[in-house]
Amino acid sequence: MALDLHRIVCMVDFSALSRVGIRLGAELAGRCGASLAAFYGVNLPGDVVYGSDYSYSKPKQHRLLAEAKEKMRAFLQGHSDIDGRVVEGEPVEVLCRLVRQEAIDLVIVTARRMRGIRRWVSGNLIERLIRHIDCPVLVIGCDRNNGQDAFLSIPQIAAITLPDERHRPLMASAVQISRAFGAGLELLHVLEAPLDVESEPYETAQAHLEQGAAKQLQETAIQLGADPERIQTTILEGAPTTVLPAYFNECQSTMVIVGVRRSHPLKKNVIGSTTETVVRHYPRCILTYPIFDGDKPDHG
Repeated sequence: MALDLHRIVCMVDFSALSRVGIRLGAELAGRCGASLAAFYGVNLPGDVVYGSDYSYSKPKQHRLLAEAKEKMRAFLQGHSDIDGRVVEGEPVEVLCRLVRQEAIDLVIVTARRMRGIRRWVSGNLIERLIRHIDCPVLVIGCDRNNGQDAFLSIPQIAAITLPDERHRPLMASAVQISRAFGAGLELLHVLEAPLDVESEPYETAQAHLEQGAAKQLQETAIQLGADPERIQTTILEGAPTTVLPAYFNECQSTMVIVGVRRSHPLKKNVIGSTTETVVRHYPRCILTYPIFDGDKPDHG
């Protein structure tokens, strides 16, 4: 199933960057006929020694919540069609519950490209969100070279995918978005070295793998409704952590779509080297799409 948007949530912190997220979220919601809510999680401090909340008086907790709600009202002034959600709790945990309970179709978060400890703090929150949430996440990257209207015009999309049935929903969404925005679609596959080659020379085996992957990706995209004239396939050879940053320096895409593997609920979800590299190095818009090992978990 392709990306079907009915309920969108934008994670905000009342900054100027969050206003970019709300503006672009409203544009996307308008195009899709979806509802949009702004979300802010109030992580009230507690007693870090005894694990209680007695170190912060109840009046002070109420004041922090009241201040957050007032900031939300001011933040959404002029946006009467956007629902403001101020919820007590650790933001990622609370948002994950909200996604399950209300069948949220897309979460939007903004991120400024940073380096050093500032990048680690910001990136850590986004990576935790992507790792745990069971719906697509749109990360809107903003830096000095990336204008606020970046998402309003998408001439080129790159979908990092595999010739695998589990990636078919991701490809369907990539095709859907490319058609909606009249964008070109690049199907990108990172092919690491074959593990065991005995029947033919290494170079020949690698060439056959690349040709087979490119053909299968293109055929699948056409089956899903992509315009054959607007598809291109790119096969990168090597480790994702090495080849993707170099590719990002040259690529013309304004959005990258990448899968996030979802395991059994009892297993730890790991975003993987490809997704982690995209999140840390790609400066524009990133759409992460959950890839489930088994059946998609029910909401509720």
